[in-house]
Amino acid sequence: MTGNTDLIENLEEFTKVHHGILDAAMSIGDLSQMYGELLAYAGFVEARYPAVHKEAMLCAERIAQARGDREAARDAG
Repeated sequence: MTGNTDLIENLEEFTKVHHGILDAAMSIGDLSQMYGELLAYAGFVEARYPAVHKEAMLCAERIAQARGDREAARDAG
């Protein structure tokens, strides 16, 4: 009887893990779709409003630089 109990417990655990992996895969698919939509929108903005797109890219570079500076300062002590 112990063998059957172990088998059932293993199957239950496998099912939990399987469902977790399936949920994660679905989330990755959703994120991928959203990323594609964001890329399409960025392309639209770039084509329609080139000056706005350029300013947004410059702003993103400034934010990234500031983050890098903060991290370097934190690491330096």
